[in-house]
Amino acid sequence: VCPVFRHNHANAGQNPELRALLGKLGCLVRLPVLPHFVFDGADRPKVKRGKTVERNVPHYLTNGFCSLIKAFGFTYLWAPGEAEAELAAMNKYTVVDAVMTNDSDAFVFGTRRLVRQLVKVYTVGRIQEKTGLSNDALLLIALVRGGDYDTVGLKGAGIELAYEIASHTSLAEKLGAMIRGESFDRFADSLAGWRNEFREVLSLNRLGVLSRRHPHVASDISEAFPSFNVLRSYVSPQTSWS
Repeated sequence: VCPVFRHNHANAGQNPELRALLGKLGCLVRLPVLPHFVFDGADRPKVKRGKTVERNVPHYLTNGFCSLIKAFGFTYLWAPGEAEAELAAMNKYTVVDAVMTNDSDAFVFGTRRLVRQLVKVYTVGRIQEKTGLSNDALLLIALVRGGDYDTVGLKGAGIELAYEIASHTSLAEKLGAMIRGESFDRFADSLAGWRNEFREVLSLNRLGVLSRRHPHVASDISEAFPSFNVLRSYVSPQTSWS
């Protein structure tokens, strides 16, 4: 469950956060949906958005919110790891029709349909149709631009460059093929060649697929990129289907 409400505590009265959540539940109960809430579990990554996560300490609103969820007749569960990853798996295996979150990493985890603000619905098919971005491309954008598990990505690489690399080169598809088809030892060897190709694309831009050359970004691609831990968090997150 993502924190989406911010209130002025001085003027909001007692328990302003829970009252805000109560209002959200009140909106949901009037809709033709069956809400199911998922909370982060104990095996979520230790670091998220550059901060250490207290994995055994629930959010202070959790108990009160769970009581409200049950009072409305809704259901909830604790994910093995990341809530977004669990929801993505539930969506993939048609346990739920859509995922409601403000976290765009949900698509990297494999979410097929995402709902925002009760009126905005995003489907992976529509995104692919409009942008041409495959799941492999979305993963590469997250690695280059940075995300929940690596807030920096490649230094100097903005979203425009990340999009150009993911959509106008074969780097995303090659990385995806290596992840799906090779053992760890072979993957490490193949990744070395992939890094060299990545550096060459950025520094030379021989095919003219980028708007300009980016030698400084190329120099930031170390032998530790992409992080195996970050890749594992996106590609093999802990879910009920793991």
